[in-house]
Amino acid sequence: MKKKIMTLVLTTAMTAAAGLTAFAGEWKSNDTGWWWLNDDGSNPAAEWKWLDGNKDGTFECYYFGNDGYMLSDTTTPDNYQVNKDGAWIVDGGVQLQFNLEENAGNDEEDGENSGEASYEYDAYDLIGTYTSEDGDYMELNLGIDDSLVGMYYDEDGSFDGIYSFKKVNSMEYADSLHSRTIKFSNEGSFTMRDTVYYR
Repeated sequence: MKKKIMTLVLTTAMTAAAGLTAFAGEWKSNDTGWWWLNDDGSNPAAEWKWLDGNKDGTFECYYFGNDGYMLSDTTTPDNYQVNKDGAWIVDGGVQLQFNLEENAGNDEEDGENSGEASYEYDAYDLIGTYTSEDGDYMELNLGIDDSLVGMYYDEDGSFDGIYSFKKVNSMEYADSLHSRTIKFSNEGSFTMRDTVYYR
């Protein structure tokens, strides 16, 4: 059990360090629509953001247009669907990311030796940023129903797409929409289209 808690703590730290989610800020609206205002006064534009606007520990992913307004009930410029509330959906289900810090703390059960090697991964074990030797990288987060959400960035660090990987088995996830499969190794790296990505 200690191993799982430590994994949750580490993945929380990696996700926070990657700057993927926005923990501070607030929703604003006017006659034109909704936008997100960061604590520093800036707002996202022409990008995806994971936000927990109601502070319930569950983050939804939103796309903000060039003008900074959230898109809703439409297809985004990179061909993903968002619902009437602006949240990214796949097959009608809202894609979610959870604040693992809130879920990690209260289990006092002692147990497994944290030094043991195990190659039976669950989605929590796979969260993190994976980089190829060429410099492109994928940030993996929790999706719904034991799926993974991958945000892909090219060698220049420019956002290049979102993938919804459904679990095939504990070592393999597939995104049928984009014909992409990620296969994890015993060392924790994964291979996608003959390229290895390391954590």
